[in-house]
Amino acid sequence: MNNSMARALRFCLAGAFTFFLAVPMNVHAAYDVSNIQPVSRKQVVDFFGTANVKTVFVVRRARQLAYVDWSETTADEDVPTVRLISMPSVSSPQKPMLSPDGNYLTFVDGGSTGDRSSKSRTGYVCKLEENPTLHMIVPDSCHIPRWVQNPDITPTIVFSSCGSGDGGSRVYNSCGATYKVSVNAGVPGTPQVIYSGGGFLSGLSPDQKWLAAAENSPHLYMTDITSSEDIVFKTPLITRPSECDTASIQVCNGSVTSSRVTTDVALCLDFSGNHPEMGGEWGIHDRIQVFNSKSEIVDYYDVSDETIEAAGDDISEGQIVDNQWEGSEWSNHPYYLVANLGLTRAGGSMARERVYAINLYEKKDTELVRTTDTTNIPTPHLWAEIPNGFVEAAGWLENPVYTAETVVDTCKDPEPVPNPKEDEDEDEGGLCGKGAGVALLPPFGLKLGRVIRRRKRKGMKQ
Repeated sequence: MNNSMARALRFCLAGAFTFFLAVPMNVHAAYDVSNIQPVSRKQVVDFFGTANVKTVFVVRRARQLAYVDWSETTADEDVPTVRLISMPSVSSPQKPMLSPDGNYLTFVDGGSTGDRSSKSRTGYVCKLEENPTLHMIVPDSCHIPRWVQNPDITPTIVFSSCGSGDGGSRVYNSCGATYKVSVNAGVPGTPQVIYSGGGFLSGLSPDQKWLAAAENSPHLYMTDITSSEDIVFKTPLITRPSECDTASIQVCNGSVTSSRVTTDVALCLDFSGNHPEMGGEWGIHDRIQVFNSKSEIVDYYDVSDETIEAAGDDISEGQIVDNQWEGSEWSNHPYYLVANLGLTRAGGSMARERVYAINLYEKKDTELVRTTDTTNIPTPHLWAEIPNGFVEAAGWLENPVYTAETVVDTCKDPEPVPNPKEDEDEDEGGLCGKGAGVALLPPFGLKLGRVIRRRKRKGMKQ
């Protein structure tokens, strides 16, 4: 296989091979977490200004959730304990999310196979502790429960009753509906329909107005549920004007904002593109894009090359040859995002080995957790204390860096390149896997296999 196809193939096959090789038959046997290493209290305080920070993630090999709480530490050099959450009745916990106060957790059980295409999903709420009591939201038809990130309202979760419609289409279609449910001391109430036109899997804005979802197509969808009109806004293709050589092919990992100032905003991962007004060329999952309901890109954040250890011909097995964002999501704090850093090592496939926090407002990031043996720790969520007296900057998400009006799309539709089935338990809300065909547009599509030494661009850590 030549280098020009290597990265694209690794991306498509990574999850499928990793999952079946990594998951033990006895999924609830004792698991040694010594291979999972959080950063010190000092590193967290230097980044957030507080040690009152928590993250939760899936431990793929154990098929369990784990969390880290830096508020348990006291000295600068202290490293918190990685705590597994014991849930013997849950076969495959996925998509964990921390409540606005950081004390509770919601997640979905993917079942014994972890097959995200299954129409059967059960959602739960529990306290964030090692041996919690589980409270079911609804059995069998609860897909991707997400907290509404507003601490001033009754704790509320939204979810979709359907995660996989006919013909493989998953969101914003006639498949199911979107519900919300109030939660009292960790106990869910009775769900109520808030949108009957289909399932939105990427959350509800803090003002309970905007639903968002990433579709397995070139769009992120948003709708205003307070409007009398059923209008769904969708993001545009990003086509380089007059050249027709690149575009935003697909988006995934949608997550609605936790901003209380600008609420018609959601983030997603981008499947590559090239535009002179946006720093030039970027590859698969190099960039987290932030869109609004007007089909404008209001911000973005690029992955850094700093973790890449080798390129060209001088590569040893096990060295990091490529990286990309995975599982991106907004935290409870309007400025902070969380994402996996997926690492591709020579001789292996991409693994979600690290958890990163991103300060979108100040354009910087930091590592929170890493594994020492390429264990996957996917779909993290982050909670950080919002200090008393915090005032969110006005208009910081209202300055478009790209608008739909700049698109002059006279290009022919590209021939799709088949995408082998990815890891099916990875993240149903991200919709990056099964059923998602990736179309590679020449000439950029031909470059996906190479380790591209990305330039420092606007939106990227300097």
